[in-house]
Amino acid sequence: MSYYWWSTVEDDHDPVWIMSKPTEGGPALYDRYKVFVCKECRKIEHRRAVMEAGLDGTLEIDDTRDFFQSTEGITCVSARFLTVLAELHLSGFQAMKVPASPHFSLLWPSTFAHVEVLRSTVQLHAPICPVCSQYDSVGMNPRSNLGIVFPTDTLEICGLDIQPMNKHFRAYDFYSHETVVEYLSSHASVTTGLRFVKTDTVPAIQLAGGDWRKRHRPINRK
Repeated sequence: MSYYWWSTVEDDHDPVWIMSKPTEGGPALYDRYKVFVCKECRKIEHRRAVMEAGLDGTLEIDDTRDFFQSTEGITCVSARFLTVLAELHLSGFQAMKVPASPHFSLLWPSTFAHVEVLRSTVQLHAPICPVCSQYDSVGMNPRSNLGIVFPTDTLEICGLDIQPMNKHFRAYDFYSHETVVEYLSSHASVTTGLRFVKTDTVPAIQLAGGDWRKRHRPINRK
C-alpha cells in the first residue's frame, strides 16, 4: 500500500493571512490570539488558538485555488473541495468555515498516525522551550513509511502524532492512502492547488522551526 503527502503547488498567488491583519507596518496578529503567544519563544499553536478564539469576523479570503496554505501554514480549502471529500465519504478531518468568506474553510486532521520516533526519519532539534515545551524545529524525510502507523481505514486521512521523550507534537500536514489520491486526481478541476507526493519519494520537509518560528512571530506584540 502506498501513502501520499498532500502538498501545495508552488505559484505566484498573493499570501493569505488567517491570524493577522494588514497594517502599514506589515501583518499584525489579531488581538484575540495574543494570549496564545508563548512569552518565552514567541511561538503560537495555530490550531488551538483558532479553535478556541475563533476567526475574526472581518477575515476575507479571495483566492482561485481549491487547496492552499496560509502564510502561517494553515490549510485552506474551497467549498467544492469539501463536497468532493464528502462524496468519497472520507473521515479524519475537521473543517471550520470562514464566516466572511463562506466559500472557504480551514481544514485540519482529526486523526493522527502514530510516529515511532526511534524507527522513523523524524528529526527533533533542541532547544526545547521551557515554557511551552515546543522544539526549536521538527523535520522529516519520509523516504519510507518506517515508523509511521497509518490508519487501517483507507478512506481515513490523517496528520502525524509524534511523542518523543514524553513530549507531544502534532504535524497538521495531510496524508492519505492511494485510494483517496486516485479519486481526488480524477476530480482535478475542483482540487486545484493540491499536489500529491508519494511518501517514499518525498524530499526532506520542514514541519516546524527555523524560518517557521520567525515567520509565525506576531509583528505587533503590544
